[in-house]
Amino acid sequence: MSKEVLKRLLVKGTVSYLAVFLLILTVAVPAMAVLAADSVNSAAIINGQVKTKDIAKRAVTAKKIALGAVRSAHIKDGSIQTADVASIADSKISYSTKTRHLSIPGDAFVPELNGFDYVSGRSSVQMETGAFGAFTAPISLPDGATVTNIRFNYYDNAAAYLDARVQRRPLLSNVVHVMTDFPSTVGALPEWRSLDDNTISFPAIDNENYFYSASIVFNGTASYNLKAGGLIITYQIAGP
Repeated sequence: MSKEVLKRLLVKGTVSYLAVFLLILTVAVPAMAVLAADSVNSAAIINGQVKTKDIAKRAVTAKKIALGAVRSAHIKDGSIQTADVASIADSKISYSTKTRHLSIPGDAFVPELNGFDYVSGRSSVQMETGAFGAFTAPISLPDGATVTNIRFNYYDNAAAYLDARVQRRPLLSNVVHVMTDFPSTVGALPEWRSLDDNTISFPAIDNENYFYSASIVFNGTASYNLKAGGLIITYQIAGP
């Protein structure tokens, strides 16, 4: 082989190796640039390609989650336990309105004055002798409740009056605000009956400023034939 031919081969070989080297650099350098630290961003990842197995344990911390980013639809049912919740303010909880009932039996009423000859028991109260008797009972309803109905149960077997009343009184006053007043019918009908009132005055319960109570009054000849069976108060409250 002549020196001229050898020289040409060496030149061609060098050019080929140089071309291959430049090609490698052309591919590798951009690749290294893309994979540099902190260089892989959301735009560089195909949607849905990062799987649970690709994320290291405890790699996603609270600081890396935007405020409000995790919503109910993102949480598996039953995955949050009581131990996982530090505290929840009442302002963050939405309560539904529930209907509830408070029963005050007749034998829960006590005489307003000494000297009444009466009998109480089996959830009712009645006069034993005499034509007049007044009784009262405290009412305890949750603050913020709204009274929607009050029912008075009674037994009427005499031509006498049996009145029931629910009222509130300011803490520092003797003024009484009547919420409802039930005058029973007059007539000798030996049976249990009830009266309802859903037009309540002052229906919102405000325990910070008022006391609440109920009263029953027997009035008339043969009032011992009347029985007060008590009251059932229906109210609504928003809460757990």
